[in-house]
Amino acid sequence: MGEGKTQKTHWGEFAAALFLFIAVIAFFFISFVRSGNETAITQAQQKQVNYETVWGGQFSEEIYKAKEFGSIVASFYDAGLPRSKESRVVSCLNNIINNSFFYRIAICDESGVLVDSQEDGSFDTSMVYTGEDRAFYYPSKGQTGKDYSMAINVPVNDGKMNIVFFLDLARVSEKLLKSNLEDSSFLVLFKKDGSICCIFPNFADKESEYIKSGNILTCISEGSKREKFGIFKSELYKGTTSEIYCEYNGEKRWIAGLPLGIDDLYLGFGIKDSQMKKEKDFFFKDTRGLAIRLGIALIGFGIFVSIVSIVIFNKNVAKKKNLENKADTDLLTDLYNKAATEREIQEYIANNPDGRALMFILDIDNFKKVNDTMGHAFGDTLLRTLGKEIRQEFRLTDIIGRTGGDEFIIFLKDINDNLIVEREANRLTRFFHDFKAGGDYVKYSATASIGAAIYPDDADTFKDLYVAADQALYKAKKAGKNQLVFFNDKKNQ
Repeated sequence: MGEGKTQKTHWGEFAAALFLFIAVIAFFFISFVRSGNETAITQAQQKQVNYETVWGGQFSEEIYKAKEFGSIVASFYDAGLPRSKESRVVSCLNNIINNSFFYRIAICDESGVLVDSQEDGSFDTSMVYTGEDRAFYYPSKGQTGKDYSMAINVPVNDGKMNIVFFLDLARVSEKLLKSNLEDSSFLVLFKKDGSICCIFPNFADKESEYIKSGNILTCISEGSKREKFGIFKSELYKGTTSEIYCEYNGEKRWIAGLPLGIDDLYLGFGIKDSQMKKEKDFFFKDTRGLAIRLGIALIGFGIFVSIVSIVIFNKNVAKKKNLENKADTDLLTDLYNKAATEREIQEYIANNPDGRALMFILDIDNFKKVNDTMGHAFGDTLLRTLGKEIRQEFRLTDIIGRTGGDEFIIFLKDINDNLIVEREANRLTRFFHDFKAGGDYVKYSATASIGAAIYPDDADTFKDLYVAADQALYKAKKAGKNQLVFFNDKKNQ
């Protein structure tokens, strides 16, 4: 009944559906992991932006303090301060120093230093007396003895006087938010043109090419796409924190910049790509753990669904196969019906153009008389018994069907030798010599007239082969019934 081909088709459809299900689950799982990875990258970057924002805020706080203290000190000179009172100013300056990160404060005008908390006037007033509100790197040793100082110039009295606050960057750096990034990052102050003013000492990655080159923006522009660099620079100029991934001399970096709002000064922060990956992995570990648990759950669910699907599929296939069998089966004899017999033979002929087969058509002799004299019930018993025993006589691969009231077709596949043709013909003849039907009290010896034709010797289509075997059957009946005649038998021409 074409069971193998049908079953393969069903399994193919099931496999395709199962594959589609697995593909959909895999797609959502991969999307979940990818989304988690992207979220982890965003969180790692945002963490660094937050660091920079805090650092920038703390640094700006020191600049703001300088302006506040500058206003206080300026009040001493509003009405003109006598020289005898300058000791009080020095005391005030020292009090400010003790409560801030400034290590030195000086007051000067065009004539030079008026008051110096260190009372030695040992700095170049031309560097600091500008009459402008500005902050800049100042090359002198700070309170810690390290060469990381910054001068914040605060003009007072309409710019006629300057108060200069010297900030020890090493101390400011110690106050900045600590993280696990100090050994793999740099923290610098740079100007609008990208030139680096100073380096914060607590951040150890001072051998970075971005530092050694002396201009951070030049490195970024050479190591990133023009469009991304333009966005990065534009956001800085707008006064917002900006970040970018770039590569310079083979060194991948994540760079962030923050405007400080004074003297075109910016805070720059750079992290090695390897460290950013560690940060990303830190944020991703929870997602990864969830992904593993979700993956195990999905695999378990997939196995469960597959098992249930296979069970349901097998039941449906069995049910469908049973329905197909019923549709193809003669209800009385359990053999193929006429339509199924014809289809199966046509399929064999179509798939075996070089094959050879033997077709028998048989009619039970005097079957009408059996019905008339012994009853239709006995006639059905005769047909049922014949169907059962003739099915047992031949191979399972052979096609046997009831195609009419008492007409049967036997189609024997792959009969390549004439000796086999003769042997099978004799087998069928002997079968009817011994065949009996009936119960314990009635045994009826039924005979049959049989016509035989060979594929493709006598015909190469089902229709022509049937006609040839039917003609041979006619000759068998004409010759007296209870015999087998071949279509090409010369004796019965």
